[in-house]
Amino acid sequence: MTAQQHGQAVTPPAGLAAWLLSHARQDALDGRPVPAWLTAYVRDLLDPAPMPASGHMFEPPEKIEISSTEMANRTGYSVRHIRRMCRAGQLTARRAGRDWLIKVEDMDGHDEGDTESR
Repeated sequence: MTAQQHGQAVTPPAGLAAWLLSHARQDALDGRPVPAWLTAYVRDLLDPAPMPASGHMFEPPEKIEISSTEMANRTGYSVRHIRRMCRAGQLTARRAGRDWLIKVEDMDGHDEGDTESR
């Protein structure tokens, strides 16, 4: 079981569920109420949710997009030329206000070191 803390997964210490369960059981036997959130938390600790097939808690995004400025920095082309390529349909991109967001996979066909046609 992992818990969220500031956007990161945190694994509780080993034996925490058993310790909480023993104290909750003793409280119930002594007539003290056991909060519902505590029983739900112990249940989650003892039976954690299944992990995704990738083995990571968070799945990567399906597609990664970069701005036309970032694409220009990576390829060495001017921002104006990158935007022109987007308008012409030479890059898979979509408008985001005034700028373009370009799928990263499309950069594979453009060599970063190629400076002939700039």
